[in-house]
This record gives sequence, C-alpha cells and structure tokens, in this order.
Amino acid sequence: GGVLYFLAALVSLKIRAHSHIYIEKSTSLKVLLANALHLLRSHRLLTGILAVTIIFNLWGIPFLSMIPVIGKEVLGLSPLPVGLLVSVEGAGALLGALYIVANGKLQHYRRLYTYGVLLYLVMVLGFSQMQWVFPSAVCLLLVGLGGGFFGAMQSALILMCVPPEMRSRMMGVLSLCIGTGALGFFHIGVLADWLGTQMAVATCALEGLLMLLIVRLIWPEVVGDQSLPQHEPSIFVGRNQGSCPGVAEG
Repeated sequence: GGVLYFLAALVSLKIRAHSHIYIEKSTSLKVLLANALHLLRSHRLLTGILAVTIIFNLWGIPFLSMIPVIGKEVLGLSPLPVGLLVSVEGAGALLGALYIVANGKLQHYRRLYTYGVLLYLVMVLGFSQMQWVFPSAVCLLLVGLGGGFFGAMQSALILMCVPPEMRSRMMGVLSLCIGTGALGFFHIGVLADWLGTQMAVATCALEGLLMLLIVRLIWPEVVGDQSLPQHEPSIFVGRNQGSCPGVAEG
C-alpha cells in the first residue's frame, strides 16, 4: 500500500493545473453555511448525489465488517482464506477503476455512480445467502466492481457539479455524508446481535436498495447524462437554479 501511495505521489508531481484563482473576502461561518445549504436546496442533482453517498455509507460499506464473521461461522474458513476472500472485494474495485479508465465516457458518469451502488447492494444481498466459498468470492468480486464505479465517480461528480469557489465547502459536506458510515456500522452490529450475521447483512442490503429506489424516484437526475461544467462566476444566496450548472439532464 505504501509503495502505491509513493508511486501515486510521483505521478501527481507531473500534473500542472491551469485555473483561475478565486479570492474571497472574509466571511462569517453563518454566511458560509447559508451558501452551502442554499446550494443543496436549489440544485437537485447535487442533493441526489449526496443522498446516494449516504446510502452507500449507511447500508453498503458496513457489511465489510461482517465478511470475516461469515467466512468463519458460515463458510468454515481459517484466517488465511478469510483474508483472501476479503481481498477479492479489493480486486473487484481495482477492475472497476481500470474499466472506467479504459471505457468510461463522460455522459455515463452519473449512471456508473448510481448503478454502481445498485450492483454493490444486490451482490451484498447475494453474498449474505451463500453457503459456499466460490459463489461468495464471485459476489464479492462484483461488490468490489460496483464499489469501484461508485468511488471513482463520487468526488468527480461533486467537483463537476459546483463552481470553483464552492468546491472546498461541498467537499466538506461530502465528508460529512461519508461520516454517516459510523451509524451504519453500529446499525449492522445491532442487527447481527438480534438476527444473526447473514440476516443482518441481508436486511441492510434490502434497506439500502429500498432507499436507492426512493432516491431514484425523487431525483431521476442521478441517472441522467453528464456533460462538462460551464460554471458562472458565483452561485451565492439569491440565485435560483434547479440543477447543477453545465450538466445535461436525462
């Protein structure tokens, strides 16, 4: 892992960014929060993107803590095979990232993001019902694939969705949404005590799928076509815009 971080740092040194520098006047925390909340209220796509992130972190990611338990109690594996089983999910995420590098098209970014979570949750549900190692590994590979699609698109869509002067604030909001995962781990732990490990994982997956369906119905923009942003200079309070600037709605 450390070697990969080092290689990534070397590659990033060659990146040259050419962009405008935005200098903001000193603003109170209250005004900054008001602008961020206004942006969320007035931009449907941005709200939908963050809703999908919350779903993934509340009902998706926490199942990873149950893989060793299922591996030992249900599949009867020793620590080494359990470790290999967990690594299959990471291999799937790598394959997902490589697929996006090779074949990802801009107009498909939102669908990769949302349907990546759909694939993830469906395969988590499948994994929860498996009694044999090989089918479990296949499910985890596809779980990783969906997670790779989601992870690669998450920050990219946020950065495309807001003007440069608001990006740092919205990335902070994104971090808050990711932080809901702590509740997700507590939730699945309580369910595992009450219902057993497999039923807890299945319940979380079904809850996540239901919430994803609701988000899809409320914010259909999350599966629309994406285009390059064409941001205006400012989006502060007082502006009324229904979706993210510069993106085509599907």
